[in-house]
Amino acid sequence: MKKTIGLVVAMLLSTAANAQSLHHKWIENLAGAIVVQSRCATWTIDPKHASDISNFFKIRIEDMSPGGRDWPQMERVITEITAQLNSMDDSAACVMAESAYGPKGLVSPNMMIRKQ
Repeated sequence: MKKTIGLVVAMLLSTAANAQSLHHKWIENLAGAIVVQSRCATWTIDPKHASDISNFFKIRIEDMSPGGRDWPQMERVITEITAQLNSMDDSAACVMAESAYGPKGLVSPNMMIRKQ
C-alpha cells in the first residue's frame, strides 16, 4: 500500500513540476485535494487556505467550474487522480491526504486539515 501511495504522490509532484505556471500548479493541486477529500472521512480542504491562494491568483469558483477557463485542467486532474484512487481503499486516500496535502504535505502543504 505504501508503494502505491508513493507512486500517486510522485505522479502529483510530476504533474505539478510540469505545470506551465504557479496558477496552473495551484489548480492541479486543488483538483487533487478535491478527489482525495471525497474518499477520506478524516481530512478536508482548509477553506481559508484554498480561498486565500485562489484569491491571490485571482481564480474564481466560476473559473474552476464546468465551462470555466480552468475547468479542462480541473477535469483532467480529477479524472487522473480518481483513476489512481479507484484501486485503493479509503484509508489510503487518508494517508495521501496527510502526506500530500497536510501540514507537512509534499505536494501542497496546509491545503488540508483534519476534520473535527
